[in-house]
Parts: sequence; C-alpha cells; structure tokens
Amino acid sequence: MLAAFLFLMITGLMTLRYASNDDNRARVEQLFKSTYNQIVELESYVKDGKMNVEQAKELATRLLRNNKYHKSEYVYVADENLNFLATPLDPELHGTSFHEFKDGRGSSVGKILQNAVKRNSRGIAQYEWTQKQKDGSIESKLSIAQKTPDWGWYVGTGIGFAEVEARFWSSAKWQIAICLIMT
Repeated sequence: MLAAFLFLMITGLMTLRYASNDDNRARVEQLFKSTYNQIVELESYVKDGKMNVEQAKELATRLLRNNKYHKSEYVYVADENLNFLATPLDPELHGTSFHEFKDGRGSSVGKILQNAVKRNSRGIAQYEWTQKQKDGSIESKLSIAQKTPDWGWYVGTGIGFAEVEARFWSSAKWQIAICLIMT
C-alpha cells in the first residue's frame, strides 16, 4: 500500500508539473497575442488610410503603457531600435534601450532578443536568458517575442523559472500532504 501511495503521488506530481508548464506557456502566449494583435490592428488602420502612422503609434503607446495583467505580468513593447515604448510595471524604462540590459553572464539582452527573432522571423520566437537578482543569485527566464510586420516593433513577455516553480509547489504541497496523511 505504501508503494502504491508513493507511486500515485509521484505520478500525480509529474502530471501536475506537465499541466502547470502547459498552463504557464498558454497564459503567457495569450497575454502576448492580445498585445501583438492590438498593434497589428493599428498597423492595418494605417495601411487602410483610417489613421496616420504618428496617431496610430501614439495611441498604441498610450494604450500599451497601461496594459497590466497581474502584479508581475505584462507585455513589453520596444521600437525597431529596441527602445522601450511600453513597460507597464516599469515606466521608468520608457525611452531606455533594451541593449542597456545585461543578462547574468553580461551579455546584451537586446542582442539575445534580436538573435531569437531573426532565427524565427515568421512566428513567435522563444529564448532563454538569465537575470541577476537583488540577492546576487541568477534566475533563468523564458521569454517569447515577435516583431510586428509594418513598424518592426518588438513585442514580448516572459516568465521566470522561479515563479514557475513557486506556482507548482503551491499546488504540489497539498497533494504531498494528503498522500502522506493517507500513508
């Protein structure tokens, strides 16, 4: 019986891990697609002559700067030169360059992003980078990004693996507790 409970617990945790990863990926992609589609729609308004490009870009920037989803989640937007246009939770970044950010190894995060988008120019690019935390530790991040077809704006978002782990263990601890009590 003990072996059976342990087997069920391990199987349940593996299933939970898989479902959690799928849920995180789907959530992040949905947030991304919502923002990306707004920009592409404004680009089409310009193409159709319904709005001039300056008005459309100004409207997009104003709307996207307030596009917050959760206390730590947002979609960033940078122009064709990788200057931040919209970072809803970090407004002090507006106007700064993505190239100013270094990953945990000292590489330009902007260059990592550009290389990922070049490798997957027809769809959503996925890339990993590392970020030095306040305590000196280094956290890995999974990010996605894509360039808009007309303006060449970079739209992206991501999630830290530490956040993914925290979400997993917040659910898994209850499953483990129940299995141990039953055992």
